[in-house]
Amino acid sequence: MMPISRLLVWLRGLMPASVALLLIIAAHLPLGIDAALLPAFGVIAVYYWTVNTPSAMPAGVAFLIGLVADVLGGTPLGLSALILVLLQYATLSQRRALAGRPFVVAWFGFVLLATATMALIWFGASLYHLVLFDPAAVGLKLLITLATYPLLAELFGWLGRRLALPGEA
Repeated sequence: MMPISRLLVWLRGLMPASVALLLIIAAHLPLGIDAALLPAFGVIAVYYWTVNTPSAMPAGVAFLIGLVADVLGGTPLGLSALILVLLQYATLSQRRALAGRPFVVAWFGFVLLATATMALIWFGASLYHLVLFDPAAVGLKLLITLATYPLLAELFGWLGRRLALPGEA
């Protein structure tokens, strides 16, 4: 294998986690945008890459993405990490029904799993703090996440194709 090919393989392996982490970090920068009004970037990234390139989104990477989201978002440490690992597992178990299908099938799968994921995060945070948080806030974030998925799926697909080796694309 040529050195440039090795570099591309290495970059392609790092890209899904790197992009997810950059989006999560950017969502929490003090830019005057309320993070509650931004999509759940970690949920989108874990689902998309588990369906399309599962080797790029193992459970450890999903856990790391969730941990960073917990630290930056102020959710109980480990909550998003655990739930993103569960999302990765659930998505992987349904990959055969989702991968290679028309986009609307993958999007429908995302709607179901993202809804369950966001509900678990809401429930876990409410249980941890012993306060029933307003479900409307998580519902709004869910709707924003669902509406944003097609755009980010296109971006992730484009990035994956840009870093694909000849014969992979």
